[in-house]
Amino acid sequence: MKTALRSVALLAVTALSAVAQYTETPTTVAPAEWLLETDVVNIAYDRHTPWRDGVHYRSTYLGYVQLTTGVLPNLDVQLGLDSWREERASDGVTTTRARGMGELYLRAKWQVWQKDETGVALLPYVAVRGTAHESLRPARTQFGVVVPWAAPLSETWWSGGQVQVDWLDDGARGREEWFTATVVAGRALTETIGCYFEAMTYAAPDLERRWATLLGGGVTWQVSERFYWDLGCMFGCSRIAPDISPVLRFGWSLPKR
Repeated sequence: MKTALRSVALLAVTALSAVAQYTETPTTVAPAEWLLETDVVNIAYDRHTPWRDGVHYRSTYLGYVQLTTGVLPNLDVQLGLDSWREERASDGVTTTRARGMGELYLRAKWQVWQKDETGVALLPYVAVRGTAHESLRPARTQFGVVVPWAAPLSETWWSGGQVQVDWLDDGARGREEWFTATVVAGRALTETIGCYFEAMTYAAPDLERRWATLLGGGVTWQVSERFYWDLGCMFGCSRIAPDISPVLRFGWSLPKR
């Protein structure tokens, strides 16, 4: 399967503790509290490849679930699981598919600096490859580290971003190093409705035609103090990037027991 498409889908599902579709929040969950976040559906679709080979690719994730709890005031741990995933490629004549349960993700977030509503965090993660269905199981363990930041711009506007390095399976029993950067700005429209605009770029320096750029945004709905919906969509600005990447997710903060 196309590595760039797999990588952008992986970036989306591993960014559930997010202020936007891909950008993580540096804020951690308080000790003894729990946060449940779920991607109801997350799709990356591409039919304009840099190789101009006529092959259409689609990565689909359904029900990616992430559970987070605080360990210290500035440290939380996170457990994520791809409940169901499909990788599909079609050239108009033949179609190949790989589907089933995806990988289990172990993550930890340490807020290394915080002042008022401004903060920076360090977030390493590793994917447990042995948990994935054999047709989706990578040959090499995938892992990475994320450094997110956030800062208010005014009473209604906020900003954020992150830099990230991922070591991903290349599909040939090797590993590729991917570098990612995002920036996001958002604002509150009402007491419960907000919107954001996001830009993302990622690349594998050792490979040709591996520079991808995406632009997009989303709308958030804070249903209650503890529950929200987030509907976002990104659009590819280069051939290596997926043409379109929509996602629908929700978050539910569980009260202390």
